[in-house]
Amino acid sequence: MPNEQKLFAVTRWALQLAVISSAVLMAGIVCGAAYLPFFDSADVAESLARDPGIAITGADITRLGLVALSGFMAMLICVFLILRAVLRVVISASLGDPFVAKNADDIVRIAWLLLGVSVWKMLIALGIYAVSPDSVRVYMRTTHEHFLGDLDFPFAGLFGVLLIFVLARIFRRGTEMRAELEATV
Repeated sequence: MPNEQKLFAVTRWALQLAVISSAVLMAGIVCGAAYLPFFDSADVAESLARDPGIAITGADITRLGLVALSGFMAMLICVFLILRAVLRVVISASLGDPFVAKNADDIVRIAWLLLGVSVWKMLIALGIYAVSPDSVRVYMRTTHEHFLGDLDFPFAGLFGVLLIFVLARIFRRGTEMRAELEATV
């Protein structure tokens, strides 16, 4: 039992650190997005235009940055909410009673948010591709096949989400069984 409490304590500490880190990162993204209109993207565009066949302007760089930052912020919000839900489940389990309705609700929330992260990943890649100038799209298709791979449907992620939904159902059933047992005693 003492080893379990140590494990819970370390897990809680790591999750709290991750929650704080993701909040700090979100604040940094907000600052970066606020700075983007003042960023001299012409220098970046000039640097990228040195590659043969790429025609990109400072306005294109700004648009790409806004799409990437807004999509990444949406993903990070999902991750932040996932970490908070996992932390609540860990705290509940460390107190000795994991089979409560609140944990089942949190696990369902985690599954939906993980699905959201997968969807946002695809939307970011699609958004960047959509706002890119034609010459950059051609460059992406010919030299960065892995970028277009982000548009593939994440079957492994979907399997994980389904598994978490099943786990939530197990927690919900455990809660119901405990209530039935208490009612008979």
